[in-house]
Amino acid sequence: MAKRAKKWRIAALLLAACLLGGCAAKPSPQGGEISSALPTVETAAAQVDVPSGMSGSRVETREVALYFRARGEDLLARETRKIYLSRDERLEKAIVRAIIDGPSASLMDLSGTFNPSTQVLSVFETGSVLNVTLSRAFLSSPTDVPSDWYNYASWREEVLMRRMLSLAAVTLALTDASEYTAVQFLAQERADDLTGKRILRREIYFGETDDTAVLGPMTRDESLLLTQYNSAQVILECWRDKDFARLYRFIAQTDGERPTQEAFVQTVSDMPRALIDFSVQPGSVSEDGQTAVMTAELTCLSQGDVLNIHAYPMHLLRENGLWKISYAALTRMMEAN
Repeated sequence: MAKRAKKWRIAALLLAACLLGGCAAKPSPQGGEISSALPTVETAAAQVDVPSGMSGSRVETREVALYFRARGEDLLARETRKIYLSRDERLEKAIVRAIIDGPSASLMDLSGTFNPSTQVLSVFETGSVLNVTLSRAFLSSPTDVPSDWYNYASWREEVLMRRMLSLAAVTLALTDASEYTAVQFLAQERADDLTGKRILRREIYFGETDDTAVLGPMTRDESLLLTQYNSAQVILECWRDKDFARLYRFIAQTDGERPTQEAFVQTVSDMPRALIDFSVQPGSVSEDGQTAVMTAELTCLSQGDVLNIHAYPMHLLRENGLWKISYAALTRMMEAN
């Protein structure tokens, strides 16, 4: 009996050691190890801590392209960002939610266009078209415009431009991240309505005169996107049109060499050479996506003489979400022979 009790005590001690310290791994027939312990934290590495506002469910991250308005422009620029989505949430819905939330705070040259109270209620497909239902707040009055904004053409144009850019941004992002070819937008009609109804075109497009025309599926419109090519076009258009205040927005703050706007406008206005025509090729972007070079053909007027500059390498860089040109590169181009 004493020997049996002693055996039971030894077995109990071994069991306690296994529970407290973890059982040792056993060799497998293939020479590896088979662990009898529970999965460790590393096996759940795909799961991340829940960000504020996602109320307790496990989430994962995806890197996606998002689009926002370039400040001072009626154009869009891209931000690549990791977004959160819960395990039971569609990626497309998370993308729309991220665009509604606005750009990262560090990207000072980008701004959101959605009414921040807007919610994305549902996403569902009809063939190759993705349907997106937005809450009624999408069509409500922005808080930063006059309450009677619709009575003023300038404010009406601004509000409708924001709505149009909002939908264009979502369309670009969703067609980037999925196989859908177009996006049909719907807006909530009642508080208990989750399906929505078609939006009138006059609620989106300034100058629309048909009060009954509805918005059909939207497709990609890259003319609204400040790619490296479109940015180079804007920069050269500003030089040609002597719109130097707008051009200043596309001057990078590289190495602190960017002058004040007043000094910049004065300097480039005094330059003897004027641009009268140009063309530019799409060019190429560096592997890290931070620099680009295009080939420009420039026709200038210098002291009454026409000067043709062939195959000029026009260098741009990405700063705060926009493609820009350094002040030194711009002045070199304006003085090139």
